[in-house]
Amino acid sequence: LCVNIGWVFLVTWLPTYLKETHKVSDSQGAFMVTLVLSMGMLGQLLGGRATDWSVTRFGLRLGRVLPISIANCIACVAYVACLFIDSAWGVVACCAVVSLMTDFANPSIWAFMQDVGGRNTGAIFGWANMWGNFGASVGSMIVPSLLLYGASSGSGQSLVFVTCALAFFIAGCAALGMDATKPLQTN
Repeated sequence: LCVNIGWVFLVTWLPTYLKETHKVSDSQGAFMVTLVLSMGMLGQLLGGRATDWSVTRFGLRLGRVLPISIANCIACVAYVACLFIDSAWGVVACCAVVSLMTDFANPSIWAFMQDVGGRNTGAIFGWANMWGNFGASVGSMIVPSLLLYGASSGSGQSLVFVTCALAFFIAGCAALGMDATKPLQTN
């Protein structure tokens, strides 16, 4: 839920932000967003290797939790950094880190669901996907409200970045409570 609230900005509002705030052309904005989202592919590959290494190094519980929590906290910091950057390419770099870290956490999340799911793994994936889609829906609706709310003071975009950062921070903290050593059913 929280991860997708923060992530969905990249695919829904980042192109508009780049065009309206940084005056980039449509073609340059499309290229920039493509670069941002391409980092997700790298995140998947690196995250899979990291979760395998982490489980070997720290055991099943922390091995699943640490990549998720650390990645979400790094994504949080990247969104906060957007508040202090004036260049379009600087914001794109920060958003690329968000994309990288979002997908870096996915292999650990998927492995966790398999660890605890047993014969119910399919239902767990469906349940998690439903909440992720709900978060993406909420996130895409929150952005225009925050922009409108902050329009009079000029703080709308700052509110968006802070909200996205907060969503990742909450997700990172919530992941600390996960325990892959405790399956839902023991039989």
